[in-house]
Amino acid sequence: MKQIYTDSNGVTATASSNKPAGHFYDIVAGEHKVTLQFQNGGVEDKGVNGITNEALLAVLEDRLTHLNNKFPCIQNNLAIINIKAALTILEQRTASREARGVEGKEVT
Repeated sequence: MKQIYTDSNGVTATASSNKPAGHFYDIVAGEHKVTLQFQNGGVEDKGVNGITNEALLAVLEDRLTHLNNKFPCIQNNLAIINIKAALTILEQRTASREARGVEGKEVT
């Protein structure tokens, strides 16, 4: 496991070293552990087998919006704006791939 993040409360994120790089992550918070499994391979070849960057960004945007409604601050607003921008960029990438007929395939 490769540790990629630790916060001041001891929550850690690690990337799996014994599975395909960039696809499996563990988040440990106290006694709780969550494993994130991202899509591995093109959907056309492998089927849907994990989450997408877009889905995770949408979850983060929703969570930050909820928190910002309760505890508004400039940092939350900036994070929300940038998450929305990242989501838009990735959706534009998908639209471009669809237009070229390569979405869901492991090609550039």
